Amino acid sequence: MSATLRGSVVMTGEQRTIGVVLGGHLGDSVVYSAVLEPLRERFADEEIVLIARPTTLELFAASPYIDRAVSADELVLGPWFRLPIPGRETFARMTRRLWAPVFEVDTLLFPFLSVTRLHTGLLQVVKHREAIGCVGGAYLGVSPEAWDHRLTRPYRVATDHIREHIFDHLAGLLDWMGCSVDIRGAALNPADWVPT
Repeated sequence: MSATLRGSVVMTGEQRTIGVVLGGHLGDSVVYSAVLEPLRERFADEEIVLIARPTTLELFAASPYIDRAVSADELVLGPWFRLPIPGRETFARMTRRLWAPVFEVDTLLFPFLSVTRLHTGLLQVVKHREAIGCVGGAYLGVSPEAWDHRLTRPYRVATDHIREHIFDHLAGLLDWMGCSVDIRGAALNPADWVPT
């Protein structure tokens, strides 16, 4: 069970599963992966599942901050995932009620400042108790009452400097979740995770 309080996320009872969605282009995934280390530190006893596209999963397979990884494409496309046919995304949407949800987490975390078709698809097929993110709940199809107003931030380019734009938003999200690591100085180098 969990309770969401203003300004903090409270985890109680049995081990929970946190699904962290890294979508978009590979470069975006690397930048937003800065949330993984603080999450691992804050939720050391919880299972952290990375949900991402196959190319991102290959890059993050050796990350010490996740317990397992799941293909976002496979979740969103369901039985149509392995069939390279035209219109498979349309077939997936049309038949989704027959096969979804196929995966379950307690918390579904979107560390993004924009919403893609991948995000909305995952919200439909991943069974979850709560959805948390930097974007407004209305954009993700989640009831606004389920979101803390401080996490509802429209996408805008406040500055060209990535540490002031993206990382400030992510730092606010992590602070709200009770993480103490400051990601503004995070080193983004997945190659460091590869065992020697």
